[in-house]
Amino acid sequence: MNLKSFFSSLLPSFERSRIVEDIELIRKEVVEVLLPAFKTALATMAGKTWAHNEANAFNSTFIAALPQFRQVGFLGGAQRIFADLPAKLDAIDKMVIEIFAKDVTKDTITYRKAAILQYLDTVRFAAKYTGRMLLRLTALETAALNKSEFSEPLSPAETSWLAANQSAYLQVMKLLAQHPKDLAALLEEIPDIAVVPDRVDLVKQTVGLDKIDPLKLNFLPPTFNPIYGLRLMYTEYQVKRYEEQVEEKRLLELRLLAMKEAHSGKQDARLAQQIEYTEGRLQRLSYKIAEMEKHAA
Repeated sequence: MNLKSFFSSLLPSFERSRIVEDIELIRKEVVEVLLPAFKTALATMAGKTWAHNEANAFNSTFIAALPQFRQVGFLGGAQRIFADLPAKLDAIDKMVIEIFAKDVTKDTITYRKAAILQYLDTVRFAAKYTGRMLLRLTALETAALNKSEFSEPLSPAETSWLAANQSAYLQVMKLLAQHPKDLAALLEEIPDIAVVPDRVDLVKQTVGLDKIDPLKLNFLPPTFNPIYGLRLMYTEYQVKRYEEQVEEKRLLELRLLAMKEAHSGKQDARLAQQIEYTEGRLQRLSYKIAEMEKHAA
């Protein structure tokens, strides 16, 4: 996201604890939701190809964007990327404690601090997109195997969001595919000089764009998230994010079980009811979060 736009979206001040809490919630989503889901998905799809045309098409698109994962596809590639993220988050957590004061003010944001906040924004976006895409792929696959009508697991708004942000997602996954040690080294190289919006272009010319933005964050499409711009209801927002993670984990487990049974030629009416109920809960939570974000924009 453009640095000037990102900087302008920040609150005049916020506590460092907001960053630390954000990192912990992202870590929980990666470790407790996504990685277990990918472990199950990889075991279920071992030696198989996607039966649904749309699922197969997305897998091909992912491989075209990240050819280093040609042999393992979306499931294996995303799993490897997210398996590396806890180490990256640990490194960022350490840097946050070292360079951010307890009370963060906008006029103390440096290029290095801005890069850290932007990087967390991209990870949060990637985690959400990956979870929602995995839900959709498992639903598509189950429908294809059962030769039944496809039941969309996401709300119309989220389905549109996936389509609109696919290109941004693939760009972000390229960024996140970097080795953890490379990330720490690149962040350390960014000059710790204050961001002054009117002087950004001058700094680019004098210091060099590669020096102030080695991660190429400035070229990523905007992925608005109000963690550092949310003025009201921040605590409630974080609680809803956690509740959303719990429901997403449960729904992924149910959807993956349904896909596994479909591969075995089985269908369970009770499981289908559980999926429908959990989808409703997740969609309601996601709607509440979206409304909070809309009011914070």
